[in-house]
Amino acid sequence: MSDYQQVLEEKAKLDGYMVRQFIFIDIEENLSGATVTLQHPGGEAATVQLLTADARKHLTNLLIKQLAQAKASTTASSSSSSAAPSA
Repeated sequence: MSDYQQVLEEKAKLDGYMVRQFIFIDIEENLSGATVTLQHPGGEAATVQLLTADARKHLTNLLIKQLAQAKASTTASSSSSSAAPSA
């Protein structure tokens, strides 16, 4: 398998989990790649081994998006609760 094909497969695995609303639980990097543990809100867990640098870069971008979404939802929920009228 070519390196490019391997990158595409690893990215597709990550994208597939993101579409299914999995979240990153743990990322362990070592000299041979990264082991990514994901979990679905329903409880299902998955582990993906990323061997290519380009797939690990893609992982970083997905992680940043996930953290931004989590921060936005936390900010929105805290601002809506603080906007509630006091009795």
